[in-house]
Amino acid sequence: MDLFAEFNRKSIDGRQIDTLIGIRKGLAADGKIDQSGAEFILNRIIQARQNTETR
Repeated sequence: MDLFAEFNRKSIDGRQIDTLIGIRKGLAADGKIDQSGAEFILNRIIQARQNTETR
């Protein structure tokens, strides 16, 4: 991991969480989540977890 990412890890993690929350709010704005929306958010969660595990 590069020095920048290591130094800013907490900030990067916070942005990932904020992004996931924003996506979730957008998908649920109309009160419905369809299959493609559920798959999209699941893939983003998996991607964020993989990024966190590679530290």
